[in-house]
Amino acid sequence: MKSKFTYLFTFFLLILTSISFVTAQISQPATPPSFSKTSLTDQVPLISMEKVDVESLLQEDMIFDTIKNIPWRFGENLFVNINPENSGIWDFLPDGDKIWRVSIESEGAYTINLTFDRYKLAPGAQLFVYNKGKSRILGAFTDYNNQDDGYFATTLVEGDHITIEYFEPHNAAFEGELNLEMVTHAYRDPFAFAKGFGDSGSCNLNVACPEAEGWEQQIRSTGMLVTGGNGFCTGALINNTANDQRPFFLSANHCYTNPSTVVFWFNWQSETCSNPPSFPPYNSMSGATQIARHSTSDFWLMELNQPIPDEYNPYYAGWNRSLESVLNETIIGVHHPRGDIKKFSYATGGVQAASYLQGPGSGTSHWRIVWSGGTTTEPGSSGSPIFDSQGRILGQLHGGYAACGNTQPDWYGRLGISWNGGGSPATRLSDWLDPLGTGVAALNGFDPFGTAVNNPISFDAQTLSENEILLQWELNEDENFVMIAVDDSETFGEPAGPYTLGDEIEDGGTIIYMGNDEEYLYSGLEPSAEYHFKIWSFAAPGPEYSAGLTASAQTLCNNVTDFPFFEGFNDEEISLCWQQEYIVNEVDWLAGVGNNDGYPFSAYEGSSNVFFRVETLPLNGSTTRLISPVMDLQNYGSAQLSFFYANPAQSGNQDILRVKYRTQPTGEWILLETFDFNQFSWTNVTLDIPELSNQIQIAFEGEARRGRGISIDQVEIFAQFGQEMPNPVNLSYTIIDDNFVSLSWENVFEDDGVDLKELASAGIDVYRNDQMIFSGNDPDQVNHIDGPLPVGSFTYYVQGRQADGTLSEPSNEVTATINATGNEYTLSLGKTGQGSLNFAEGEYLYKPESQVSIQAYPEENWSLDHWLVNGIESGNQVDIEVTMQEDKVVEAVFTVDTWEVLLSVEPSDAYENLEGAGVYEHGDTITISVLPQVGYLFMHWLENGSIYSTISEAQVVVKSDKNFIAILEPFEFTVEVDITPEGAGSVTGAGTFGAGSQITLTAIPEPGWIFEHWSTGEGNDETIISQDPVYEFVLNNNFHFNASFEAFFPSLLIEVEGQGTTNPQPGEYSFEYGEEVTLNATPTEPWEFEKWVVNGIDIDQQQVIITMEENTQAKAVFMEPTTVSELSDQDGFSVYPVPANQELFVLLPEAGGWQIQIIAVTGQIIESRSFESMAGTPVSLNLSNFKSGIYFVKAQNNDQVFFARIIVE
Repeated sequence: MKSKFTYLFTFFLLILTSISFVTAQISQPATPPSFSKTSLTDQVPLISMEKVDVESLLQEDMIFDTIKNIPWRFGENLFVNINPENSGIWDFLPDGDKIWRVSIESEGAYTINLTFDRYKLAPGAQLFVYNKGKSRILGAFTDYNNQDDGYFATTLVEGDHITIEYFEPHNAAFEGELNLEMVTHAYRDPFAFAKGFGDSGSCNLNVACPEAEGWEQQIRSTGMLVTGGNGFCTGALINNTANDQRPFFLSANHCYTNPSTVVFWFNWQSETCSNPPSFPPYNSMSGATQIARHSTSDFWLMELNQPIPDEYNPYYAGWNRSLESVLNETIIGVHHPRGDIKKFSYATGGVQAASYLQGPGSGTSHWRIVWSGGTTTEPGSSGSPIFDSQGRILGQLHGGYAACGNTQPDWYGRLGISWNGGGSPATRLSDWLDPLGTGVAALNGFDPFGTAVNNPISFDAQTLSENEILLQWELNEDENFVMIAVDDSETFGEPAGPYTLGDEIEDGGTIIYMGNDEEYLYSGLEPSAEYHFKIWSFAAPGPEYSAGLTASAQTLCNNVTDFPFFEGFNDEEISLCWQQEYIVNEVDWLAGVGNNDGYPFSAYEGSSNVFFRVETLPLNGSTTRLISPVMDLQNYGSAQLSFFYANPAQSGNQDILRVKYRTQPTGEWILLETFDFNQFSWTNVTLDIPELSNQIQIAFEGEARRGRGISIDQVEIFAQFGQEMPNPVNLSYTIIDDNFVSLSWENVFEDDGVDLKELASAGIDVYRNDQMIFSGNDPDQVNHIDGPLPVGSFTYYVQGRQADGTLSEPSNEVTATINATGNEYTLSLGKTGQGSLNFAEGEYLYKPESQVSIQAYPEENWSLDHWLVNGIESGNQVDIEVTMQEDKVVEAVFTVDTWEVLLSVEPSDAYENLEGAGVYEHGDTITISVLPQVGYLFMHWLENGSIYSTISEAQVVVKSDKNFIAILEPFEFTVEVDITPEGAGSVTGAGTFGAGSQITLTAIPEPGWIFEHWSTGEGNDETIISQDPVYEFVLNNNFHFNASFEAFFPSLLIEVEGQGTTNPQPGEYSFEYGEEVTLNATPTEPWEFEKWVVNGIDIDQQQVIITMEENTQAKAVFMEPTTVSELSDQDGFSVYPVPANQELFVLLPEAGGWQIQIIAVTGQIIESRSFESMAGTPVSLNLSNFKSGIYFVKAQNNDQVFFARIIVE
């Protein structure tokens, strides 16, 4: 028999003997040369460290361990000066190579780690560190580990005795430089099992626990650092906008030490939710470069001196520099409390802005957090990250009061405050985490092992007009589809999942295009506005997105149509609508005060003006035009330009101002005036513009001639119409034919005598009851006839209208009354639906034979369906004329517009279900959906050749006819399964299948094995997905699973009921699968053996042999002996013959179920039988195999027990 303890002990031994391979620091694979050189002496000089006062240190730790904002101390630093010149022994080899060794002992140390302040090795040289038993070997460290400042630190070596070995080849380019500055004596065991691991509180969750599921990438980013040689803190790898794997590491400022001496531990974590039986493997690196740090938000950013090896499986966490006061979302933390294996904490209550150690709202430098689910942080967690719900770093741990068993808060320095930090690159994060200057407020993480989608090759935004921007790009090499978003700032979120046109990306951006074209016209824009765009390539399944490219453009300004036009240049920058054209050199007109040098001393009006000036001789002669917006003056008779300027000379040198105009943006500039004389103070100039057009522009052209500069302010354009607006007066009326009103008036014009251009578009507007009934284009019109009219009173007035829409003062009002004569017919007007008529709803009286014109005006997105005249449909023209020959009821029936949605699929036979087609009312929100057949994958919905949505169930707001095409593509995915360990079982259900297939994987253990779990990923990135041997899912991607089995050691639980013993003794045992186990039961006098109960089955033999193929429970049942006082009346019970020979008869007193046992005088049950007996019928027992002697017969049912003594001859 082999117990579990045997196997666990073997496992421990295996781990301990291989420890040098599982906690590797970056080094080159090699063995210390001295191990194979038998000629070398074993007498390596030993240097003993001074004794460490552990008791005093532990007493100090009772205080230090309650303080989070310092590293968690595990060791005492002992400063030394050990180098090849003053210590150790040199061995010179025959080929000229040489070896230096020195041993160091620090009595009682759990581990030793070293810090060199001089480390410079030539190519080919090697350094090793190993413990006394050579079970732990670091190295070979080589010239790859050289750092600019000469520092180098090692990770921890178990034991209190280590040897340093340095090998230098005979052909080394130079002599190596080594000096050991510090030996760290670990007086607390970083690997102590009793602390499981570390002295962290029991409430801490391992990162493999179910609560941490879905946060595997963030866990990969987090690492522990050995700081100052003797303390532990936590930090995380952090991404930057270049997504270039630059190894930035973020921690806390209070953990700061010389970064060259920092040792980083990655993947120091348990693979299961439970603590492992021995300390797990980890990967380490040494040395970093200082980048930035600042105390206000307690951040420290460094850059590791070497790339992180792929086998470390790094992840560069994203970040969120939010300055919101509250984030109401689940927040998680990953950390190494007290140097323990990696732990996981979470808070469902979000975070609040606060000052350090203060309440919510007290400040902005920190995030205040209260942990949930009993999770916490502890000393050693310092510098650890918290992540928002999108997995992006919000800040790093500064300190707090949280601990196991309380709900006190912690405070994390906010990344949003660290962004600008102390205002310099050395005290802020922005320069390093956003090297591209994108201005993004949040950035997703970067996974070097994720599926990469490449950006488009190029992306450009080109302005076409005041409301159009042309976007152009080149698809990437894979010709992936692209998605484009627009935003009014340069901040865009990171896309995740499928989208529909018009969707918002979290953290910035609205989707405006999806497809595989290479240009898109973005129209309907605001004039003179700046637009920012970002483009991503994307690929199915997922979809997965590229990092993205950005572009920006500004729409042109609207043509100026309102006059007078005024520009005071009172903003900090010149208006975007004023362009600059360089003629000689590239010198700008600038906004400022005077010439920004006191000439003039101030702006003419407002806070600033524009000026043109050069101060250096090489720029003499520079010429630049400042060009106005395009102005529409085509409908005006004349226009003048007015402006104020100053142009002071300097030592006889005079700058030159030329004022020009052009009638088309591509036309030639025409000179209006030149100002090349000294004008010291502000002076007004008014110039006529001799030619007018719809696209005229003015230019101020400055030429630098070493004067004091040209200043311009208060630019105005005045324009006058050629035809004066008519002013109607003396309005009068007459009634014609009893129901027509004839209006007459006079027009008054104020002709100033100038020969001005006549405007055909000016005219007269006529109003009845404050509603305009006529708008004419003849400015000389002086009459208008209105009718036929119903009975009633009507008030009229008339106004003149100018070309730009300006109205004159209204004329006098007149009121005309149409009287009833008694023979009128009634016209009743009404409507249904949303629209209006040229008459208000109601009843009107009209004289016979009146012809009434009625117009219908549907509201937007409604239509006139038909007219009803006296209940009869009468067409659907927007106007109808009725002749009043009888009473009439006229109703306009409006109906909301309806639109048809058509759906189709390509390929047409590739779907199971298609829903959403039909006819819908305007504004309805519907869902279109497609379910692909097995073997096909939904790609996107197409509308008019462009992608509408990448969501298979997409919402549509119906505002026009729609024709959507669901694009499906045949896709096959592969399901692969590895068996761990090989040969432990088999799996059915793997293979290659069509997309959407229902997959059932079944794990079948081989004898001696049991199924453990299904997982994805490997090593530290492994994620357990199910512990059920049957795993079902829908196939929508390639999957690579691992089916893990573990050796089955069946357990045997032996129990006793009553008084007796067993062999083996009662207890729980583990056995190899298939091993045979013999069980013996012995009653304690005077008790008697009754039976074994094995997995619920009764066995009445005292010795049982069990083959261990399953977990087994075996209970030995002993019964208490029956005393004479317990015997039933013997009436009716008898045995015969006595003595007996071959056969014995037992007569029982009643029918029913009985058990008869023959028991030896030693108490051993020789035979036991159970049966149904008939009263008066004896039971026969065969005694042929019994030895001669005395026996007892026991007969028992539920109520009675009988005994008889017999003799067998």
